[in-house]
Amino acid sequence: MNIKQSKKTVINAASLVLLVSVSSYANAVVMQKQNTAFSIDGNNGARQGQQVYLYETNTNNVNQQWIESSVGGGYFTYQKQDTSVCLDGGSGARNRQAVTLERCDSGNQDQHWEKVTMSNGSFRLEKRGTNFSIDGNNGAENRQEIYLWQSSDNNANQQWQFLGENGSPTANNAPTVSFAALGDNSRFDEGERVSVTVNASDSNGEITSVSLSIDNEFVRAERREPYGWGTRDAALQNLSPGTYRLTAVAEDDDGLTSQATTTITVVGESGGSKPNATVSNLEDLRDEIQRSNRTIVMQAGNYNLADLPSNSRNLLFSGSNNTIDLVGVYIEVPVGSTDDRESYITMEGSNNTILGGEFEDTYTTGLVEVTDFVAYNNDTSRLSSGLRGAPVMSIYGEDNVVDGIKLTVRGSRPYGYGSIFGIGRDNSFGLDKRCGINIKSAGNTITNAEIQMRSFCHGIYMQEDADDTTITNTLVEGRVRETNEMLAEGPGSLPAQENFRDFEGNRIPANEVNSLAEDGIRSYGGTGSVTVDNCVVRGMRGGVRLYLASRATVSNTIAVDNGSTNWNLPTNARVTNSSGNFTYAPLNDHRLGRSRQNIDMTIMPSPNAIGSHNIADILGNDHEIVFRRVPGPEDTAEQRVIVVSGDGSTIRNETEYTIVLESGANDNRIISAGDVIDNGRNNDVSRIPLDL
Repeated sequence: MNIKQSKKTVINAASLVLLVSVSSYANAVVMQKQNTAFSIDGNNGARQGQQVYLYETNTNNVNQQWIESSVGGGYFTYQKQDTSVCLDGGSGARNRQAVTLERCDSGNQDQHWEKVTMSNGSFRLEKRGTNFSIDGNNGAENRQEIYLWQSSDNNANQQWQFLGENGSPTANNAPTVSFAALGDNSRFDEGERVSVTVNASDSNGEITSVSLSIDNEFVRAERREPYGWGTRDAALQNLSPGTYRLTAVAEDDDGLTSQATTTITVVGESGGSKPNATVSNLEDLRDEIQRSNRTIVMQAGNYNLADLPSNSRNLLFSGSNNTIDLVGVYIEVPVGSTDDRESYITMEGSNNTILGGEFEDTYTTGLVEVTDFVAYNNDTSRLSSGLRGAPVMSIYGEDNVVDGIKLTVRGSRPYGYGSIFGIGRDNSFGLDKRCGINIKSAGNTITNAEIQMRSFCHGIYMQEDADDTTITNTLVEGRVRETNEMLAEGPGSLPAQENFRDFEGNRIPANEVNSLAEDGIRSYGGTGSVTVDNCVVRGMRGGVRLYLASRATVSNTIAVDNGSTNWNLPTNARVTNSSGNFTYAPLNDHRLGRSRQNIDMTIMPSPNAIGSHNIADILGNDHEIVFRRVPGPEDTAEQRVIVVSGDGSTIRNETEYTIVLESGANDNRIISAGDVIDNGRNNDVSRIPLDL
């Protein structure tokens, strides 16, 4: 079992705190607009939807007193004193979008505010998941409207002084720290892998470290979220039967510390083989997968996640050392039926194997493929409803195998325009993404999987400590759309609302093709090694996009018809017997100039190529690259070229396509069946015959 608690439990616990009426002013803050004597005022009473405005500062005015509560991750909620309503930024984020009072719900990210420290000691309150902050408008007068405006550290209208009871800045508080709630997971079998997660935050600064001890023996200090300890920490493994005391100490940037304690119990082995469990409904499945050392078989058939109670529509695999057989099991997940801020499949245990299982996001309207994107994006209650960026499946535990799963991922907003309206904090309409599989720990394997992406987000992506990840025999497939279709949309469409410009204000280009999803197989910073074998990625924004991994080994893999790039890889990557095309985007783009790649790649013909991109863009230095061709007639019509920008590479081009060495490309060795245009220096160029 794994001590790591599901996010849902943490949110519910916080919600109970927020709904308690607090009458002690000592727990409250007054937020005064910088360089004025006016503060955020909630008006009299506590009506939902009630407008928030500026009013002359009076620290004794209960309408200006706000209870500040951490919800983790550096985010806070602000509850109006003696009420059950909180500051709410509304859905999405646009300039002049109203900030109102709504019933407090710490799980509602529209009420989550990041407290960003300014150089003058004030704070900017940025709405979670957006690039918009609370803005007090120009000047200051009673009842002056408060709204959201695009975040800027230099905008004094977004700078707020936090005042205490006497009108002076609030005192510096120690950080808060707690263990994720244990519940039944505080009990472990002898030999079972133990992992621990701690929540820590600081209301007026940053957490610099969180350290863990077991029975006063120091384990390790973590300096970034998530604060977790697991199978790499020898002190937590191979524990003998008994009870152990865990202590977590959090330190902030002012040197203040707080600590929390809890206990776990390790029970001796009972002997014998793994017990078997056969289940025929989702409720029993939920119970069994939170235990350990079991073989769990679910009866084949069709199930609906919405048949579970509304507060438990998730499958939390928190047990370890299990084999879970879902072969022949189909689980329908109606869009909008689950918590809209978390995964509904979560693997928190370690050393598990999941066999089979098909999960499909469905629309209650019966819609299967979106063709009317205007109607789709305007129906946020039934259709364009994501998970606020969460994936369908999250893997936090280590050394798990997911074998034979199929996911059909639907529901996000905006959808139908790819990355045109932004991918992160900078966006036009606010993002409500729904992703495929997110891997956050080491040693996990995805094999024989199929991910059908019909939403805006990644298919399979790795973050944080996802070292030694293996992905084999897997298909990730999205959908693409021509920009000309977007430009033809009429009034009420998202492009029309933005005057047919992207989130940076640039005109949406004609005659290009965009994927409607993000990347197929993607790594982020902090991930370690990735192995990909016998996979296909098609119709995504990026295909095999591993340039932020520490190492990548790829073989027998195809990346085709992706919208921005088919391949990009890290330094020292090795690719063998793989292929891609350049129909909508370059074969590869060597993002950030990654170097020393060893690549054996077949270029697939792309007779219907659209857009102004090159066949390939080779940045970085010291590569060993072989480009092969598919047997068949010579492609005499193609005008696109392979562009080389770096130094010291050896490139063998067995295709008819032209190589262009740019002016900064020096000391390369080029052996080519196609023409070579050398604009660089000291390049060794030779020709070979074309083998059709």
